Amino acid sequence: MIREFMPTGSWRCKILKFQGVNIGKDVFIGKGVIIDRVVPHLISIGDNTVIADRVIILTHDASPNKRGRQPKVGPIEIESNVFIGVNCVILPGVTIGTGSIIGAGSIINENVPSYVMAAGNPAKIKTDYGKCEV
Repeated sequence: MIREFMPTGSWRCKILKFQGVNIGKDVFIGKGVIIDRVVPHLISIGDNTVIADRVIILTHDASPNKRGRQPKVGPIEIESNVFIGVNCVILPGVTIGTGSIIGAGSIINENVPSYVMAAGNPAKIKTDYGKCEV
C-alpha cells in the first residue's frame, strides 16, 4: 500500500542517490520498485535506463541460515540503455549488459550480455541483437 505513494522518475532517483545507489543520467524508475536498502552502494544503474513498475533489485540473499551457510551478498550492475520489464527480480551478483532488454516477470540470476533480449524464470537469452546486421 505504501509503495503507491513512493515517488517515481527523477524524484525517486534523487532519493536513491542519497541512499547510496549509483545512478546515471536520464534513468526512469517506475512505481512500486523495491531496491535493496541493506547495501544500496552495491547497485549501479547506467545512463538512459528504464526500470518498469514493481521490479525488485536485491544485493543480498537473506534466506534462513543453515549451518555453515553464509548469506550471499553481491553487486548489481545495470549498464546503460537497458530496459527492465514489469515484475522482474534481479538477484545478487548480476550484471545486465548495455542495450539489453529484460522481459516482464523475469528472474535474473546470471549475467546478461550486452545487446540481448532475455526473459523467463530463470531468464534465458531469447534474441541476440549484437549478431543482427543493420
